[in-house]
Amino acid sequence: QQQSGGSSAGQKSKYVPPHLRRQQEGSTKKYIPPHLRKTPISSTSGGETLPVTPSSPPAAGPLFAPMTPTRNESPEPLQYSTLDNLDVVGPPVTDFVRGGCADPNLIEGSILDRKYIPRKASRVGKMPAVAFGSYGGGKMNEGDIPSNNEIESSKKKSSLRWEMGAVSECGVRNSNEDAFLVANDLLNAFQLGSFGTLPQTFWTHQDAVHSLGLFAIFDGHCGNEAARFAVERLGHFIHEELVRERQNSVSDKKCGLDSPLNPGNIESILHDAILKMDDEFCTVCQEDGRQWESGATALVAMIANENLVIGNLGDCRGILCRFVEDTHSYEADEDWYRLENLPDGLDSSTESKQCFWREVTNTHTPSAEKERERIEKANGWITTETEIPIGQLRRMDLLDEDVIGILKRCLHYTSGNTMAPISDSERSTKEFKAAPQRILHISRVCGELAVSRALGDRDFKAAFNTSSNDAFPDSEAAQQQEVSSEDESWWDCPLWLPYPDDQKRRFQGDLVSNTPDFQRIKVGENGVSDEFLLLACDGLWDVMDTDDAVRVVRDLLFHKKWTAKKAAARLAELAIHLGSSDNVTVILIRLFSREDELNCK
Repeated sequence: QQQSGGSSAGQKSKYVPPHLRRQQEGSTKKYIPPHLRKTPISSTSGGETLPVTPSSPPAAGPLFAPMTPTRNESPEPLQYSTLDNLDVVGPPVTDFVRGGCADPNLIEGSILDRKYIPRKASRVGKMPAVAFGSYGGGKMNEGDIPSNNEIESSKKKSSLRWEMGAVSECGVRNSNEDAFLVANDLLNAFQLGSFGTLPQTFWTHQDAVHSLGLFAIFDGHCGNEAARFAVERLGHFIHEELVRERQNSVSDKKCGLDSPLNPGNIESILHDAILKMDDEFCTVCQEDGRQWESGATALVAMIANENLVIGNLGDCRGILCRFVEDTHSYEADEDWYRLENLPDGLDSSTESKQCFWREVTNTHTPSAEKERERIEKANGWITTETEIPIGQLRRMDLLDEDVIGILKRCLHYTSGNTMAPISDSERSTKEFKAAPQRILHISRVCGELAVSRALGDRDFKAAFNTSSNDAFPDSEAAQQQEVSSEDESWWDCPLWLPYPDDQKRRFQGDLVSNTPDFQRIKVGENGVSDEFLLLACDGLWDVMDTDDAVRVVRDLLFHKKWTAKKAAARLAELAIHLGSSDNVTVILIRLFSREDELNCK
């Protein structure tokens, strides 16, 4: 019998697990499990190594172009890179960039290919993340404008620019179901893709005062099909809406009366594109033998002509933060919150300006009053689970200084320590997501989904399920079930659900909605500096409060002068160190002007 741990032949020895055998051989190196072998992106260190990464960044290219070979089945040896890669921002990219489970470096072909018809065929395993960073905004390059006549006749160009970083981490999950889409120059991305020429669309270079930015996060569940489909097809549906609007404006002779890039038009285009994309995906889910049940929350933001238009479905969230000198208007606006400075070194802010932030999304959960009313009107119900997040505490990395800082704030606030007072604005927004003693209340639609709006999830939508127009067995019960507001058909859910005793197992209207909420905010205003937009999925927000995220990003971008790419990667890592049990996807956009850029040099 072969002896373990290097014992002499013929001598019976105690079994030694493989991870302890090195110690018997004289090695003093501590065993590190594979999932912990990443070197942290410490906010205080300088030359440490980055987690294992593929040698190339997320690829940019036309949405329907052939993709690079897959590395899912037989991965090649990966290379190590250093933190310096995160310190270098790539050149401006004018094409669509896809990441997460839709990264062309990790997958092959389109989600609509036949090989992805079986469930889980598109699964992307626990692959290392690659952060992407680039610049956008500002005046168009000379080659980007179709003609000199358009340059002369166009409006004045804006000096608004941005530096963005994006990353999608698998985290502790076995697969990544998140995906992101970035286009720093949307109009050129249309030209480079298979969409046709720009004169056919409602938006042109002549209308834009800077390049148009499109940023989207899709957080998949029950598979990654919905997230991948959305990343592949969002540009297509936006372009279709632009072509349709162009035709309508010409036929109605409305060209020139209003800017095609005003926030209202942008919202209308994105709204219709999202609805049609959801309809197509829900239809595809049952075609050609598919039995997809996946869905995805969505967060889509566009920066055009110094306006931010942002729409969302589900629990992805966005935050806009800025520093201002004149605080009166912000203090009077209940949507804006001032970030208070804390004593005793708990906050490193030394800025003379005041920092204000606001949420730019509405979270769609079944517990929200508006969502609950809609679900119950559709004859649905909501269940609530209660738990203590012990698993989060076990996963926390207490060697991370930022984790300790966040925990300190939670403990000081909740203990009522007079040395760390909490302001009224912070008290109204503080959720103590990192506090180990908190109690979670998780609401679910019909005991299943923890979000009330999403792409996909066709089993919860009326248009894609069997209608039930038959009368109820009990005429009295049927009378009670009537909905007098609209003449809609009742439908049956194909899933097995934990129906309440008094539920007739029929629904009317959507249990899960595909209608996004939108907000519009002006960006790059006079008197504003150090402005940034943070977009992230719930993998971040489940473990981090909004004010903590603002503090961390503010410190990384403006105190440590990190790139947006490096800061986004650090924020995703911090969420994992705080014990997040989900995939973590972050897009961070630092907004600035050419004047700000010159002043920093």
